Amino acid sequence: MPGLTKRYCPLSKLAQPQYAFAMASSEEIFREAVALPVDARAELTERLIASLDQDVDPEIRKLQLAEVRRRIEEVETGQAELIPGDEVLDKVRRLLTDQ
Repeated sequence: MPGLTKRYCPLSKLAQPQYAFAMASSEEIFREAVALPVDARAELTERLIASLDQDVDPEIRKLQLAEVRRRIEEVETGQAELIPGDEVLDKVRRLLTDQ
């Protein structure tokens, strides 16, 4: 198999062979990923983002969920007003061009 090398772990009492794959650089992986069809790139993106979520500290996740619930309650009780995204983007664009 290309990229596969056989090596022995010196710490192992049985000196069992271990296999190590040559790692592609992030640039090589990126070039291959952008060559994929759009739906495959979207799926890959979702999976990569989900893999990042696994590393979130449980305490941070708990705090984030509490914040989401607080905001939902503010919207449902009328304490917060939702503004359509198009309106917000138009306002931001105007602010940026007026500088």
